[in-house]
Amino acid sequence: MEAKKGLRIGCSSAFWGDSALGAVQLVKKGNIDVLVADYLAEVTMGLLAQAKQRTKVGYVGEFATSVWKPLMKEIIEKKIIVVTNAGGMDPVGLKRAIEKITSAAGLPLPIIAAISGDD
Repeated sequence: MEAKKGLRIGCSSAFWGDSALGAVQLVKKGNIDVLVADYLAEVTMGLLAQAKQRTKVGYVGEFATSVWKPLMKEIIEKKIIVVTNAGGMDPVGLKRAIEKITSAAGLPLPIIAAISGDD
């Protein structure tokens, strides 16, 4: 069996506010190995810090609902690696939200990592 010669990486967003359509296009037709979704900028971090103080949710919820939920089955089936900073001020919270959505759909849980400690 011949070893794979590279990774196809697609970036679906560059800030919180970008359309989720980029992720849909890349997952469905991009033949990618890795989906990158960047959401953070200084303004976003400020908004997430305020939200975390008010609601205890300091992550970009739209990633869980508008990217992960509609695409998770295909992402899991195609074994696409997802790298995102949508966890913002609460990466463990986003991890839990993704696990809850995936479990509710009856799909196998992929490996999900959350890196914290940089508040």
